[in-house]
Amino acid sequence: ARAESMKQKRRPETTMPGSNQTSGVQFEKYEWVQEIGRGSFGSVSKVRRRQDGRILVWKELNYGKMSEKEKQMLVSEVNILREINHPNVVRYYDRIIDREHSKIFIVMEYCEGGDISTMIRSTRKDQ
Repeated sequence: ARAESMKQKRRPETTMPGSNQTSGVQFEKYEWVQEIGRGSFGSVSKVRRRQDGRILVWKELNYGKMSEKEKQMLVSEVNILREINHPNVVRYYDRIIDREHSKIFIVMEYCEGGDISTMIRSTRKDQ
């Protein structure tokens, strides 16, 4: 049901910047697996890239609810992630912008151990 919802909800006719592909075509590259978290601006899900079956993370952020400063920070985060290539930094793969619904979708490497705050908490408990 969730996979079908992802496909139906996210088939906007928005063109990607610098591309003649529609976002709907971009969404078809991924298959929803499960939600792994929620925050004040959106959700984080595990997805499978159809091309090779690789499990990735799909961050869905509603930038329409963000202040101008928060939007600037989001743009900076995406730009930094695109440039960094380091074994200790989560790898960025893709981003999809849905202007019609004021959403950005960021596709990143999936890390089995969870987010950094979870790892810090579990390390503290072990000490």
